[in-house]
Amino acid sequence: MIKVYRETYIGYSKKSEVCKRVIFNGIKTQYDVTRAGNVYNRKTKRKIIPAIVRDHYKILIYFNIDGKYQHKQVFVHRIVATAFIPNKKKKPLVHHKDFNPLNNEVSNLQWVTDKEHDIIHRNAGRKKSGIPGEQSNFAQTTDLNVLHICEELLKNQLTPPEIAKKYGVSRKTVTLILHKKRWKHITKDMDFSSYTKLRQVSEKDKQRAIDMIKNTNLSLLEISKITGVSHTYVSHMNRQLNIREKYKST
Repeated sequence: MIKVYRETYIGYSKKSEVCKRVIFNGIKTQYDVTRAGNVYNRKTKRKIIPAIVRDHYKILIYFNIDGKYQHKQVFVHRIVATAFIPNKKKKPLVHHKDFNPLNNEVSNLQWVTDKEHDIIHRNAGRKKSGIPGEQSNFAQTTDLNVLHICEELLKNQLTPPEIAKKYGVSRKTVTLILHKKRWKHITKDMDFSSYTKLRQVSEKDKQRAIDMIKNTNLSLLEISKITGVSHTYVSHMNRQLNIREKYKST
């Protein structure tokens, strides 16, 4: 038996088996997460009370990069799964076995692919991912929030990162809305052609990133930071390069 914070675990003898440091994007944070699905501040020893966002527990993580504190909203179930459940096949989703998104205990979670997640929900008679908008199992925000984001895009005053921060979504979500790749039932009749706040990447920066992808062992995130090209754009170029290399070898 072992006690960690105010939790007791039977059948374990090491703290590392039931409590792990929260690591975000490879950076150690000031938080611990337990097998019960609870997050604690390592310095104050206090339990973090998460907010409920779309029926999921979500917390605000602060972490230090080069002496500067940054923050990120993270779903608790992903923190727990990342800490305790191996994901060698790098599956993208975390499934709650009992379909209760507030039960983030380790034994209730499993890594799944999009297809596996869809099959599980279909077999259980639950909503399918093909349903548009906020009724989809994969929806990251609400239809009302998307409408507000569309209004911001039409105003042409804020950049995608600023809009994302204002409405609590990722920059990628804003970009997908802008290019009408998500929430099409809302954006289909909207004209975003006058939106000019997207960051313009110079051809010189693009070429520099391409050269680094080809000739260095740096991670895509490191290349993004050095060149100033967004991580999403660098990843896109990397995929294109891999396609071309494969084509040349056939």
